[in-house]
Amino acid sequence: MEFELSFEPIDHNCNDYDSGQLGRNIMAYTKSSFPNLAEADLVFFSVNEYRGSGSDTINNSLDSIRKELFNLYEGLERLRIADLGHLLIGESVSDTYQLLSDVLFECEQRGLFSLIIGGSQDLTIAQYRSCVNLGKLSNLVAIDSRFDLGVNHNNNNRSYLSEILNIQPNFLFNFTNIGYQTYYNS
Repeated sequence: MEFELSFEPIDHNCNDYDSGQLGRNIMAYTKSSFPNLAEADLVFFSVNEYRGSGSDTINNSLDSIRKELFNLYEGLERLRIADLGHLLIGESVSDTYQLLSDVLFECEQRGLFSLIIGGSQDLTIAQYRSCVNLGKLSNLVAIDSRFDLGVNHNNNNRSYLSEILNIQPNFLFNFTNIGYQTYYNS
């Protein structure tokens, strides 16, 4: 898989950061270069896909989150991090799901830990599908006030758990929900 074709580059200058800050040492996909993934332990990227939440509003805060992350200082053990930029959004939500699933599948095949910033909760379906394609048992943790089960919703953001539970074969080993609030659930 050609990762460069799946992402759009970010504006990043490592000289904007002090020695020891993540932004100084991170390998980022910029207009001039794509990171060498053979030298990375962790990859992260942003997904600006919110159509599954019933809204097609583009959230521009992902670059702000990225900047704040880059301001953090490294710990004692240096982790080699590659920022792949912004995942390209498909013509339809299902196109984005497929691309995200393919990218995560490829990351796992290369032994890379992946971190995704942004997007609505329905993108969890694509993440889970990459585990199914790998035949890998999965533990899913959600931080949510609701259990997003049901078929009567107009968006996948409020029913993504139902879809995950119905995917066959099922590789979901554990599900943990943090922050459940009774008054939001029937």
